[in-house]
Amino acid sequence: DTVYDILVKASDSNGIKLNEPGLEKGFYIAGINGIDQFDCGQESGWLYSVNGDYPNYACRYYTVSDGDVICFSYTCKIGDKHDFKND
Repeated sequence: DTVYDILVKASDSNGIKLNEPGLEKGFYIAGINGIDQFDCGQESGWLYSVNGDYPNYACRYYTVSDGDVICFSYTCKIGDKHDFKND
């Protein structure tokens, strides 16, 4: 499975709505559970990490291994991975 596959399964199982704009489905997660990109300003949005690392590519391309820890976090300043609004 990829990070994206697991996000979709977890969202579906828990009734959480994902916002994935148009053709970018699976490439960019614009919103999770009603919290969308730009809600906290022009530099806000969702980031994902696996085992504390932030890959520089879409979550649909990251294949996970057993025991990996996946985290989606919302930041108000996309360049600052430590300024999270939500984990």
